[in-house]
Amino acid sequence: MRLLLVADIHRSTNDLCAGLESRGFDVMHCDDVRIGLSRAFLQDWRVIVLDATMMWQDALVWLDEFRSRGATTPVIVLTAPYDVAAAIKGLRLGADDCLAKPFELDDLVARIETVLQRIAFAEPKA
Repeated sequence: MRLLLVADIHRSTNDLCAGLESRGFDVMHCDDVRIGLSRAFLQDWRVIVLDATMMWQDALVWLDEFRSRGATTPVIVLTAPYDVAAAIKGLRLGADDCLAKPFELDDLVARIETVLQRIAFAEPKA
């Protein structure tokens, strides 16, 4: 399952990529929101994980632009601890779910699975 991770480069990001790959995800990591936006449109992704706390970049502007272009790929936003305002803004801009850092990998994977199940359930049956 192809997953785009848009997040700063940190040791924790590398650990997250490795953890997701160990769970069967084909992860592409991008540390720049502009490049992440172009990659989001150039390739087919099952889900995008977007870190709202990227340094020197407003990742939620990325989300707003992504949705304003009509993109429907599920997006899960990662927020700073106790940053309820970022979570609310992310949801209002079209995020499918939000998760505060730090988090357990199992929690993120469960949220990805739930979002994808919800979308599959909503799709018309042929």
